Amino acid sequence: MKKSIAALTASVLLLATGCQEEIAAQPDLTLEQKPETKILLTLGDSISAGYGLDAPETQRYSAFLTEMLHAHDENDWRDCNYAVSGDDSSDLLQRLYDGKAIRLPAADEIVIYIGANNLLFPYKTYIQNILSENSTPESQTAAKKTLDQEIDKGLNRLEADLDTMYQWIRERNTVDEAPIYLLNIYNPYADLTDETLPSSDVLMREYAEEQITRCNQVLSDFAAVHDDIHLVDIAEPFAQCGEAPILGEIEPGNIWTIDPHPNTEGQKIIAETIFSAIKEYRNETSL
Repeated sequence: MKKSIAALTASVLLLATGCQEEIAAQPDLTLEQKPETKILLTLGDSISAGYGLDAPETQRYSAFLTEMLHAHDENDWRDCNYAVSGDDSSDLLQRLYDGKAIRLPAADEIVIYIGANNLLFPYKTYIQNILSENSTPESQTAAKKTLDQEIDKGLNRLEADLDTMYQWIRERNTVDEAPIYLLNIYNPYADLTDETLPSSDVLMREYAEEQITRCNQVLSDFAAVHDDIHLVDIAEPFAQCGEAPILGEIEPGNIWTIDPHPNTEGQKIIAETIFSAIKEYRNETSL
């Protein structure tokens, strides 16, 4: 019981990350020959911050993506990652209000991964309730009803926050409306089979899939009404992996205590998927 709660709590610990300010020197180039400095700005939660990695500043997807962009266009790309572990959409919006993303005005590419914690926080409370020593069938039924209601509220907040977030970014970004790449949410439990799970976990796996699908629909619908927002489907490549590229090891009968954050391979998959979307957009716009 304590292990389950501790593991779920650990997955939402705050982990602030900042912008990598240093730019590699180019002493052999003249001023005219120096590559242009460009900003990759990343907003989000623990997935983007690189929670659980040995070296987040070099192993998170924004770091890999910065390297890919540099190799592709030879510009001097700077990884400005303002993601904070534990943030939901309202937390991210507040950080924008507080001016935390200081490189936003100069950002050339903007990546956002948000929404998972709008689902996770209500679920954490639900788990704490059903694992309580005072838990009864009646209290568990009530906890499930509360979970449904809180997730509905979380998804409604996500929809509203995305709209405000978009307006805030557009009013302040000065780089000729830099494209925004909005990532959907992957399911870390998608590869689990009924044969390996207790019946209660089968139901919760199906519930997780249902709610993640709802969240991704909110993200997809929002991107669809904005020409400068490009939905990046990272859920599909994660689902295609034989085993989810996450930090936690799945133990039958104990799946809700695993760490769902991407491992280094998972972070690379995210970077590669975003890079493909950027290249596709650039070809369409002749950039």
